[in-house]
Amino acid sequence: MIHFLFVYISGVPFPPSDLTITGCYSRTTTITWKKGQDNDAPITHFVVEQESTYFPEEWHVIVNITDPTKTSYTLQLTAWANLTFRMRAINKIGPSRASMPTPKGQCVTSVFRPLMFPKNFRGLPGKANELDIAWTPMTKLEACNGPGLHYILNYYKILDNGQKGKEQKAVIMDPTVDHYSIPNAGYYQLWEFQITAKNDVGEGPVSDIVKCFSGQDAPTSKPENVKLGNISARSIELIWNRVIVTRESVDGYNIYHWDQSKLVETHRQNRKTPIGAKVFKAISTPEDIQKQNVTGLIPYTSYTLTIKAFNSGGEGPSSEEVKFDTLEDCEWPYRIIIELCTCNCVL
Repeated sequence: MIHFLFVYISGVPFPPSDLTITGCYSRTTTITWKKGQDNDAPITHFVVEQESTYFPEEWHVIVNITDPTKTSYTLQLTAWANLTFRMRAINKIGPSRASMPTPKGQCVTSVFRPLMFPKNFRGLPGKANELDIAWTPMTKLEACNGPGLHYILNYYKILDNGQKGKEQKAVIMDPTVDHYSIPNAGYYQLWEFQITAKNDVGEGPVSDIVKCFSGQDAPTSKPENVKLGNISARSIELIWNRVIVTRESVDGYNIYHWDQSKLVETHRQNRKTPIGAKVFKAISTPEDIQKQNVTGLIPYTSYTLTIKAFNSGGEGPSSEEVKFDTLEDCEWPYRIIIELCTCNCVL
């Protein structure tokens, strides 16, 4: 009897072939291809890779085609670019090698207005009477829909009666710039502002309105009447009087605490708050009495703490120091199991 042994060896598929594209000027194109052999492992999907004038000699996957029966697909394209495409087929073994790319210069897209505004748009108050409007400059891929990219800022102050002041405009011609300083921003003055990107074709979308106060001085008063509430092994409750200001704000309180091992360092360097002291931030509330639980303390340890009010201008003076001891930790980390054994002995 003759026995036959058949061995099937699967491999990655052959790449797609005969890639063609139809029309790119309107920033869409249909790419078509012929499927290659699957090498005894069915093709599961295709990927389309793109090279552009923004990233020459770099290929980036722009779409994953999950239907393996397709032989055409409509691509959304970047504006104002010279694009080249290639494809890979993929099965359970892995991806094929890249197909032959489409000819260079065959897909050139038209210019278009920006499709977005700069990200991370925000206000940055500085010293008293200072305010910067800041953003992240747009990248090549985000910005290069056409020549002449620049930014337009619209900003205005909010008057004491709540009405909008005179609207002002700033044009930032250098697209790599990341901020603009409002002239004569005023002391702790509320401003509102928006940004848009524009090129030679037109303006893009406008950002949401961002609100921010201009710079101010740090609080000049210290927290008073600091008292201790409930004390446990790992936390303590603090109570103190709210710091009252006239023209400024109090955004919160920094609670500095350190154990007795840092007292020597404190006296040696003649510092009110020692280097290495831990800080716990508390948000300011409108109540006259402020309360905060400070957690993360070490059981059975002597601590010293002080509190400082802060705002965008910095920290105010320290409160009087308060000393306390945390309690012993009642949670025993080990479990002791005692087993009593009895035996019958014959003497």
